[in-house]
Amino acid sequence: MPDVRKTLTDAGYIAIGLGVMGFQQAQERRRELQGRLESATSHLGDAAQSATTQISEAAQSATNQLSEAARDGKRRFEGLAGDIGQRVEPILERVDGTIADLPDPLNRAVEPVYTKIRELVGSAA
Repeated sequence: MPDVRKTLTDAGYIAIGLGVMGFQQAQERRRELQGRLESATSHLGDAAQSATTQISEAAQSATNQLSEAARDGKRRFEGLAGDIGQRVEPILERVDGTIADLPDPLNRAVEPVYTKIRELVGSAA
């Protein structure tokens, strides 16, 4: 006849052994999942860093292009202003002689307008 006490003891040891094995397996799975999570987090950080770098480079490129376009526009504007000044100056010289020949009341009325035009042409050139 089997010994009941020994059978119960063996069953207890088996249950404890299975429990320990289950616990060890759970720990192993936890470590594996933790490794995957750390790997995924690392990849996400790398992707975020890469995206930040690309955005920064694109912003710098756009800034450079806009700066160059602004410098080009300024050069063109200055060239046009000089050209306008050269074209208008001979006309203003003729008008200057004509204003002096106008009767005094008309001369006083036209003089402030002529002075303002002279200032504008002078600031454009």
